[in-house]
Amino acid sequence: MSPSLAPTSLGLSLEPVHQRGSLALEPVAPWPPLMELQSVLRFHFLRNRK
Repeated sequence: MSPSLAPTSLGLSLEPVHQRGSLALEPVAPWPPLMELQSVLRFHFLRNRK
């Protein structure tokens, strides 16, 4: 996938996720940076819940 197509396909693939009100990004986030960002956010969320 070329970098110029990434933002467009990301926006299209995230649209149904937002409509569902779900944070399940795994099926629509094949890029390692996004998966890494998600794991970082989950880590901070779990740490801050204590």
